[in-house]
Amino acid sequence: MAGKFLGAYFDKDRVLRIATWANWIAWVILVGYVVEALYNTIFPIYQNYLSGYQYGLDIIFILFQLLRIFQGAMLFIILQGFGQLLLMVMEIEENTRAASRKG
Repeated sequence: MAGKFLGAYFDKDRVLRIATWANWIAWVILVGYVVEALYNTIFPIYQNYLSGYQYGLDIIFILFQLLRIFQGAMLFIILQGFGQLLLMVMEIEENTRAASRKG
């Protein structure tokens, strides 16, 4: 019972596990978006090269595919923020309990 919060509304280990999973999932999503955007950007350029530049290269399509990295970055920031928020709430709860015991 040394690491347990008595009377808390949450289990500390479970919250730490959720925060860790949120951080890992954030990285996986970011890497997935970057790989997808690079593939969708490089493939049309390569196809255009193989065809001998017969067809025009759609620059707008390529720019929008590169914006997919931005979408992945936003999801990354949201999930990382969620994980940090969980840790902050636990720290606030811990500090509140410590302050109430002292005073």
